[in-house]
Amino acid sequence: MRSYRHVFRLLFTLFLAMMFCPDVNARGVRGDEGSHGFRVGLIGNGTVNINGRPYRQEAGVSVGAFYDVQALDNLYWGVNVDLHRMAWTFALIENNGTLLLRKSKLLTEITAGFKYRFAFRDGLLAFRPTAAIGVGYLPKMLDLQASTY
Repeated sequence: MRSYRHVFRLLFTLFLAMMFCPDVNARGVRGDEGSHGFRVGLIGNGTVNINGRPYRQEAGVSVGAFYDVQALDNLYWGVNVDLHRMAWTFALIENNGTLLLRKSKLLTEITAGFKYRFAFRDGLLAFRPTAAIGVGYLPKMLDLQASTY
């Protein structure tokens, strides 16, 4: 089984380092200009119940891009597009026993929302929590029907 521990450690270290860097994208942006970015994340292991049946969720990678425009002083609106690699292990019952099968698909999410910038330490440390609404799509995979949410 593949392990993403080393990737998680790298991303966590980068996250800690960026917490103490200036919030470059949000500072000095005029209302008609935007800020954009790219993000990478990890999806953890676990068990998911779908239609009353348990499926084992494998570790996966999540990538996304965003574009934000400043609406007011500390208020931004923006759009996000995210792709998540969703992988499950299926147990198929065969005549001679159980066969484990691993399948993966890309979950696509598109969201639009508002962000408010909270700045600390004279703007050197900033957070922008988001309130958003979106749509996601997961294609059909074995006995799981395609899903839109």
